[in-house]
Amino acid sequence: MKTLLLCCALSLLLPMIVAVAAEVAPAPLRLSPAHLAAVDRQRRIFCQYDSASFEPPELLGGNIEAMMRYRYGYADQPGSQIDAICLDVSNEGVAPYPSKILPMIRNPGLLRWHEQGLDYIQRMIEEGRKRGKEIWWNHRVNEVERGHGGFRIGGGTEMEERNPVKAQHPDWVIKSWWWQGHWNLAVPGVRQHKLAILTEVAERYEFDGFQLDFARHTPHLPPGRQWELRDGITRFVADVRAMLLARGAARGRPFLLAVRIPENLEGCRTDGYDVEEWARRNLVDIMVLGTRTMRVDLPSFRKITAGTNIKLLPSFDGWHATDGYQIQSIEFLRGVFENFWAQGADTVGTFNWAAGSPALATEIGAKPGPAPQELANSEVGSLATIRSKPRFYAAERRGGYPNGEGYFSQNLQAPLPVRLRNDGTPAEVPVYLWNPLPTPVSATLRLICFNHLPTDKLAVTLNGHVLTPARIDGAWKDSEIHSPAPQPLSVTPFTLLKEVSKQSLTQIDFTVPADALRHGANIVSVSVAGRGAFRTGSYIQVEKTELHLR
Repeated sequence: MKTLLLCCALSLLLPMIVAVAAEVAPAPLRLSPAHLAAVDRQRRIFCQYDSASFEPPELLGGNIEAMMRYRYGYADQPGSQIDAICLDVSNEGVAPYPSKILPMIRNPGLLRWHEQGLDYIQRMIEEGRKRGKEIWWNHRVNEVERGHGGFRIGGGTEMEERNPVKAQHPDWVIKSWWWQGHWNLAVPGVRQHKLAILTEVAERYEFDGFQLDFARHTPHLPPGRQWELRDGITRFVADVRAMLLARGAARGRPFLLAVRIPENLEGCRTDGYDVEEWARRNLVDIMVLGTRTMRVDLPSFRKITAGTNIKLLPSFDGWHATDGYQIQSIEFLRGVFENFWAQGADTVGTFNWAAGSPALATEIGAKPGPAPQELANSEVGSLATIRSKPRFYAAERRGGYPNGEGYFSQNLQAPLPVRLRNDGTPAEVPVYLWNPLPTPVSATLRLICFNHLPTDKLAVTLNGHVLTPARIDGAWKDSEIHSPAPQPLSVTPFTLLKEVSKQSLTQIDFTVPADALRHGANIVSVSVAGRGAFRTGSYIQVEKTELHLR
């Protein structure tokens, strides 16, 4: 009898146990064959740029045709490897389209087009379709509201009007470096508000996919409680996913979802992004990894996405790039993207790059972008178009994006700059090289040092091989290294920095034997072997470490 009663009790409890388990661990989403096929589309370069910068309409006299020509300038070039374009037009609190939820940006050029019956966003989509490009919409999960005036026009002052929703709901906001505070995704009302904005865009425009951009800006959860409250972000991602799947089914064409997240699992955990759970539940199609960084932990992400159709997309920010390399050469870009591909990237991303070539920009009166980006758009979308060309691999420098907290964009674990101890203790700097080396190869190790005098001697090895200086330039100048002055937190590639007159930099080149290089981490060891004039408190600082290959 006792056994019978126990069995009856268990039979009654079992559905409850199953229900609770289901609530705790929802089953993975089943995606349609059409959806999976859309995820598998070729994307050599996934290009995200600030197409919300409405300066060009003012400069171009309001000519929308010239605007389209500029925005698709790089994509139209022969040999372009751009297959997908993500429109970063979302300025939190305002909309660049007629919205029932948000006020429209009070931008003269945009409003003039609207009065003429021209929808800028729709035209961007139509022009992309003509070119056979995927067109995505980027949503900045947190943004620095620049008032309902939108972007600066003609160098004027940005308007900083109070976001009315934040004013009405101060409990929805996290106090942060931004005077209006950041959205708190732990609050259901915040998630509902943002979901309504995204639903309106999804119903209004025929995008191929949405990207949730968590790079703009952390924090998204109360600092110190991000992992504890991570379910708030997971619920938001799940809600957006469900909405897009429903929208895709209604229109008869898949609607994909990407997320921009930190470059490693530690960063994701620090900022409250439970990417393991997102992968387990099939909540996203593409993980866009990193912004400023050159080091992306693809193997770890590959482990958590194993058995799924999720694509991994390492991305490099050409605007707020890793410190010391905000103004990139083509050789630098080749090295960054070669390492991405060699680690198993499914595609690569360019973030905050120019849209059109310097020549085209000059012709139509827009601001020209960096010349190396023009060449990179025809090279970095494939290993085959990189590996036979000169390139270099650089160690990262610390220094954060000025508008960021938490892990994202801070580069706190970067090895440089490093101060050398006068007692000869070596400092080790890893430089990563992930692609098998071509043969023959000519390699040079380059150090940029601060406060290195002609009488100073350094002991340098690469993977245990002793190196001898082949060239020393004691009057080296670097516009991006401001020692001893504080280095700027963020600069644009459109503006060259002024050199600091008292830099006291030295460039030292070492010829590297081919057998000294290895796959993965190449360890550069640097120590002080002798100082001509010992000065108490004086130090030599390694600012840059680069491996150049030809």
